[in-house]
Amino acid sequence: MTLLRDLHPDDFAAVFDIVADYRVVRSVGSWPWPAQPGFTRKRLSTPEAQAGKVQAICEGGELAGIIFLVRGRLVRGELGYLLGQRFWGRGLASRAVAEMLARGFRDEGLGLVEASVWADNLASARVLVKSGFVFEAADTAFGVARGCVSAINRYRLTRAAWASNRPMIIATARLKIAPFRADDATGFAHVMNDADISRMMQSIPHPFTPEMAAGWIAKRQWAGKPGFSLAIRLQGRVIGWVGMGGTPLSVAYALGRGYWGQGYASEAVAAFLAEMRARFGAQGLEAGAYADNPASARVLEKLGFIKTGEIDDKSDARLEPRRLLQYRMQAAQTMGGGEARNEVS
Repeated sequence: MTLLRDLHPDDFAAVFDIVADYRVVRSVGSWPWPAQPGFTRKRLSTPEAQAGKVQAICEGGELAGIIFLVRGRLVRGELGYLLGQRFWGRGLASRAVAEMLARGFRDEGLGLVEASVWADNLASARVLVKSGFVFEAADTAFGVARGCVSAINRYRLTRAAWASNRPMIIATARLKIAPFRADDATGFAHVMNDADISRMMQSIPHPFTPEMAAGWIAKRQWAGKPGFSLAIRLQGRVIGWVGMGGTPLSVAYALGRGYWGQGYASEAVAAFLAEMRARFGAQGLEAGAYADNPASARVLEKLGFIKTGEIDDKSDARLEPRRLLQYRMQAAQTMGGGEARNEVS
C-alpha cells in the first residue's frame, strides 16, 4: 500500500488526534499543546502542503503521521516529521524518511538535507543516523509544546553520502541490476567466455575462466562512488554487466550472446544511467563502440549519445587495432559512469 501521499482537507481529524498527544508534539518545535484546531488546519493548508512538500504517512490505510522536506536556500532542504504514538516502533519513520530523501535528492536535485532533533529524542536520532545523517552541532531551541528552551542536536546528509549509503538495486520491467555476489563468478564466466564478446572489450580476455571472472568482479565491486560494475540479471541469472568509472567518466556494458537483439541492452543501460544521474548528479558521460559493432552504436545513439570522433584502439582479443567510435552525452541529457567503452549489445 502507499506509504506517502498528499495531504487532504479531510485529514484534519486524524492529524488533530495525533497532535493532541503531548508525547508526539513535544518531539517537534512549533506545534502547540494543547492542540489547537485553527493551528492544525493552517498547517494542513500551507503552500508547502499544497505543493506536496508535506506528505501524509500511511500505514494499513490509516494516516499515521506527516513528514515534510522543504527546499531552503540554494540546494538545501529541511526534513521533519511527526508520527502517532500508536505507530511507533514499526520502522515506519525510517521508511518514510528514506522515501522522502529519495524524492529530495532524485527529483528536487538537493545537495544537502538538514534535520534537527531534541537531545532527549533518541528514537528520532536513531532514525536519522540509520538514514545516513551525521551529527553537525549541538544547539538550543524553543519548543512551543515544551514551553522552554531545550538542547537540540543538528544533523546533515549530503547527496554524496545518501548516494553511497543507498543499496544499489535497479529494477526494470524485465531485469534486475545489482552488485555481483561472491558466487557469480562461474555463471558470469560462462556468459562472457565468448571470443566475439572479447573482441569488443578491453577488460575481458578470451578464454575467460571462472578464476578470471572472480578477480574481475573483485576489482569492480560497488563502493558507493563511480568506478564499479553491476550484474545484469534476468530471472535471477547473470546475463551481463554494466558499469561506470574512469577519467573522463564513462559507461560500459556487455551481454551474453544468447541475450542479444532483444532490447535488454537499451533497457539495462537506460535504467542504469537514470539511477546514476539521480545518485551522483548531472555531468557529461562518455562511451565508445568499435566500428564493427553497429549494435552497440545503435544503443548509444538511441539513448542520446552523440558521436564526437574516432580513434584507433585495440582490445586484447584483437591482433590489429580497430576504429573506435567515440560518443558523449552532455550533462543536460543524463549522467553516467566501469570502463571507457560500451561493449557488445
